[in-house]
Amino acid sequence: MSDELHARMASEIGPVFWSDLRAHAARNGLILVAADLDLAAVACAVADDDSAKIERWLESGLLSRPKAAQIQTWDAALDTPFRSVVVQPFALAQAAAGPGSGNVPDEPR
Repeated sequence: MSDELHARMASEIGPVFWSDLRAHAARNGLILVAADLDLAAVACAVADDDSAKIERWLESGLLSRPKAAQIQTWDAALDTPFRSVVVQPFALAQAAAGPGSGNVPDEPR
């Protein structure tokens, strides 16, 4: 990953709400990124097609697709905040910083 690519990806990260991400989830193009990961670094790995790194993150649960229960919860709270960046054909999203946002928003209990 080049410093230039990382800086570009970091500059493209912005705040969004679940309402902005729903269409990406509907087409199975949304990837949730755990708070433990640098969102710009994940975007770089996707842009660079670094499949080994992405596979490790998927296997460890640091990257995931939204589960039906999560989607249902967020559909009831369309203003759930995230940070997001688009790396075609995916939208990468991470829970916005704040109280209780240690990872992507939890599934309902």
